[in-house]
Amino acid sequence: MLAKIPEIVGQIPYLKLLVLFGSRARGDSHFQSDWDFAVLFDENLRKQYEQGSFSPCRSRGILQDCLDLSDDQIDVVELNRCDELLLHRIAQDGKLLYEQDKGEFDGFKRKHIKNPEQLKQWRAETNKKIVENLQSLQQ
Repeated sequence: MLAKIPEIVGQIPYLKLLVLFGSRARGDSHFQSDWDFAVLFDENLRKQYEQGSFSPCRSRGILQDCLDLSDDQIDVVELNRCDELLLHRIAQDGKLLYEQDKGEFDGFKRKHIKNPEQLKQWRAETNKKIVENLQSLQQ
């Protein structure tokens, strides 16, 4: 997979981070496990390259083609569009495949890894929001 990184970066020149996460990164995958990737883009560069015609599936398609994966074998998330729990899991379990600027992934991890108390608070806030939303639907 690492041998394909230059090809991927050549096709996605605005890529800042590429991280493998999920079961394949943790080492507990099985033969049917999909490949979970997290990406972070330089948005200014992306606008220049895409010239207003950006498709969110473009980077997924490039990764899929370069790594020879089928539609059901790959998931790609953009780090600037994830919720806090997913960011925490990616920071905690993710394996860095590419970073444009040295230290970018370390900075991401410092920012997004939560301690047990922060996770407990996040879960409580999320549960409260769910209950409030369910109650508003019943009215």
